[in-house]
Amino acid sequence: MKSLIGKISHFRDKNKLKNFGCKFSNGTDSLKSTQQILMESHSRISQGKLFSQSIMIGGYSYVRSGYEFYGNIEIGRFCSIGNNAIIGLEKNAHPTDWLTTSMFTEEFEELYTGTVTNVQPPKTVIGHDCWIGRDAVLMSGVKVGNGAVIGARAIVTKDVPDYAVVVGIPAKLTRYRFSQEIISQLTQLKWWTLSPEVLAETPLNNVATAIKLLEHNVDKACYEKLQLSKNKVTHL
Repeated sequence: MKSLIGKISHFRDKNKLKNFGCKFSNGTDSLKSTQQILMESHSRISQGKLFSQSIMIGGYSYVRSGYEFYGNIEIGRFCSIGNNAIIGLEKNAHPTDWLTTSMFTEEFEELYTGTVTNVQPPKTVIGHDCWIGRDAVLMSGVKVGNGAVIGARAIVTKDVPDYAVVVGIPAKLTRYRFSQEIISQLTQLKWWTLSPEVLAETPLNNVATAIKLLEHNVDKACYEKLQLSKNKVTHL
């Protein structure tokens, strides 16, 4: 009986998300009572390991399968996150100033995790229009700027500027997507706040033309918001 109720709840929540163009493949029954996800319409999260207490994901962003999410995470709109990405990985998972890095007894583990959990973990923030390649790792507290590109298998240990392209271990800046003049215009424009219908009619493959067409547009987007918690989807 309990299994049947769970299946009905899963089907109901799945359909409710689908009505807003959303997907959460793990299902709300997989969430713990302390976990919450805030999704804007047209956002999708595939199957993965979710250790985060709080996640926010913006409209038209997606996360491919195989991810691992830790801590508190905020993802902007129009982001593309590849398979097996690890985001919010704790930097202090093991003691480096003890005699050993191994917590080989429960007493040692409790002692160390007690000192770590007393400190509020920093939020890991991914801006709007970011592309994160497969197998990339973002350490806890990192801020990825709007329009940034993170190369596949890169390990990001520090903040990434707007529209920067970073690759490698540790991730290093290789170039910017646009000139500083264009980046300044895009930062001021904040095109991700505009209506998707307007964006769909804009020549996005010509950045200079797109900026001219959009800079005086006041047709703002209106995204629906859904809050996911244990066995529940709430339309806010």
